Amino acid sequence: MMTSSDLLEQLESLAKGKQHAEVVALGGKLLESGPNSQVLRCLIQAELCRGDLESASRHAQELLELEPQAALSQQLAGLVCWTRADLVGAEKHFRQACALQPEEAEHHFHLGWLLQMSGRSYEGGFSLQRAIQLRPDYPEAHLRMAWWFARRHDHGLALKSLESCQNLASGRLLLARCLFQSGRPQEAVERLLAQEDRGAALLEALACCPQAWKDERVHQALRAMQGQGALDMARQQAVLLTMLRPQRGPSIWQDSLFLDVLRGSVICQWDFEEFLRQTRREWLAQLSSGREVPVSLEAMVALAVQCWNNEFIYAVTLEEADQLDKLVDTRPEAMAIRACYGPLSEDWSEPADEQLKPLWLRHRQWPAREQELAAGIATRGMPTEGSVSQKVQRQYQENPYPRYLAPRYLATLRPHEWFLSLFPHATPPPIRSSTFPVLVAGCGTGQHLFSVASRFAGARLLGVDLSLASLAYAARQTEEAGLKEVELLQADLCELADLGRTFPIIECVGVLHHLEQPLKGAKVLCELLEPGGFLKIGLYSRRARREIMAAQQLAQSGGFDATAESIRNFRQFLRTFPADEPARWVDRVSDFYSTSNIRDMLFHVQEHCYEVAELAPMLQELGLEFVGFENLPHETSASYHAMFPDDGDMTNLFYWDKFEEIYPQTFLGLIQFWCRKPGPRSEVDSLA
Repeated sequence: MMTSSDLLEQLESLAKGKQHAEVVALGGKLLESGPNSQVLRCLIQAELCRGDLESASRHAQELLELEPQAALSQQLAGLVCWTRADLVGAEKHFRQACALQPEEAEHHFHLGWLLQMSGRSYEGGFSLQRAIQLRPDYPEAHLRMAWWFARRHDHGLALKSLESCQNLASGRLLLARCLFQSGRPQEAVERLLAQEDRGAALLEALACCPQAWKDERVHQALRAMQGQGALDMARQQAVLLTMLRPQRGPSIWQDSLFLDVLRGSVICQWDFEEFLRQTRREWLAQLSSGREVPVSLEAMVALAVQCWNNEFIYAVTLEEADQLDKLVDTRPEAMAIRACYGPLSEDWSEPADEQLKPLWLRHRQWPAREQELAAGIATRGMPTEGSVSQKVQRQYQENPYPRYLAPRYLATLRPHEWFLSLFPHATPPPIRSSTFPVLVAGCGTGQHLFSVASRFAGARLLGVDLSLASLAYAARQTEEAGLKEVELLQADLCELADLGRTFPIIECVGVLHHLEQPLKGAKVLCELLEPGGFLKIGLYSRRARREIMAAQQLAQSGGFDATAESIRNFRQFLRTFPADEPARWVDRVSDFYSTSNIRDMLFHVQEHCYEVAELAPMLQELGLEFVGFENLPHETSASYHAMFPDDGDMTNLFYWDKFEEIYPQTFLGLIQFWCRKPGPRSEVDSLA
């Protein structure tokens, strides 16, 4: 029989091994014999890792009652407060830990990190420097200092701090970024090539270092990353295509990296599109005349997958249409070329050739699975006949939006951590448990759901949209990605008032401006928002969309409509205008390169545009507090601070309107901002 000493030793071993569930089970049994500080310390750390904030808070209180003068007790209490978004309590406990054990670097490190996260960068810097003085070989403290210097664009000091934390993966990546932002991209590439966990940072460095594109080591590294599935083709396409451009021609169809780019992204560069259109035309002509196509079937299938990715947006000549009608060849090559021009016929049976399976998957299996999933999606509050909402619904039924490929998500942050990193001046939303509901109003095809899941660990998602086709696409993508905590509902946003649920976080991006009465929809969302809850809204900027509006007017005056053929013809028509024509700007936007996306951008049935000056009266009518803008580039924030130094929190909408007037493309994508429903200023009590 094990003694209590043996059990405590076992508990410590489990804690060191990060076996959190086992620590909680054994620790609970040991506490039945009475309070024990050693057990409580292990339990608190395990419960924090598991997200059990209530138990961690209770045990931290018990630990403080047992050992109020123990610095480690104060530190753990501070971590619990921090996790529960009680920054005042966290700071108090960290300061007490520093006072009780002033020579322990870890206490100063936690205090410095907290102060930095709270927006008190200089105070935090002093505490981090103290931690480094006490422990010069403290890599985590050096890394926090480096991040602080980097955010201030003081890359020289950041590099100096990074010399002491290069054993940390994030430190090595930050080092590379600081090097090329300091005008030393070649050195950044060299550093990245020397490490295995280079990831997207290598592509980021290569974008600034064209002299490295011909380096064989670079190509070897990229192919190694390709083999490991570490290349995000959609995000890194621009750099990859730039590197591949010199070899564009017949030989490029033998390049596995290029074929992967075709399969894994939508090509968003016009010169490459023209190359692909010309190639498709040549292959069709060769097949229709009985000649052999001088490339592999794999290459032909890769082009067919690219055409499926962009929803067959490439223009088709009359000659091609005639050749396609006469193509009776049943060889795999002929099936691949047909798949470059449109969906394959419904009577196509499953191919025996494995190389055609990617086409079978996209043209048959995925649509069939989406139909099955659509049957299980609940419906409520559909739009009335002839309404704007019904027209919007019809558009997204015909063209589910947005189309996206191979979603990825990795939720690592608790909501309060994410909100405090972005808005240190605001009280985080009222979340009191490890899981919590989030409403995504107008979730479309589900890309937004993955975005939320990536930001907020523990989120239980409700995605609502008008379009059943979009929701079915979302259901298939979430199923394939293993995103479990998702519920989908087909409904009209304006009919959700009687949903019978409330949410601490609601996101509604790119949706309200497509309603006939945007304010009505916003009021419904406010009813569903908990007191103290956060609402994210994304709206079109009138100033930023001037060129898009010019393209819309050009399409209307030219008699182009929202049919697929008309959209293809409009794209070709637009390219006949000079490069300095305002409407031509849209061919630099990724939405220009797929059918659903360009229809949403230029041929939508309903849209409203806004200026920042209109936000304040809107929020006042809704009874919401403005919290801040999301997705602002550092350059924008720096320019704003330089122009309006008295607005440290960047929440003065009058100032922002003046700023946007000077820099009209500030909100080029959307005006994305967070607002808060008034509620308790402190959602949790500080630990005593």
